[in-house]
Amino acid sequence: MLRLFDHVAAATWRGWPIVFLTLAFRRLKRAIKQNPILWRAFSVARAAAASLRRRRRDDEDAGPEPAPPLAPQ
Repeated sequence: MLRLFDHVAAATWRGWPIVFLTLAFRRLKRAIKQNPILWRAFSVARAAAASLRRRRRDDEDAGPEPAPPLAPQ
């Protein structure tokens, strides 16, 4: 059996913030996935965000409303 490890290390001082953010993101993601209450809340929030994006995209596809005529017909 081959054991795999995920190693993150900064090569320079500028890399430390990236390493910190990467590790914090991974911990948060793991906590959300392992907690049924957090996972349910995240799933609901993700579905709501997708619905809003879809609605915005549909509004953009419809285009602007035509301008009213300048002179009566």
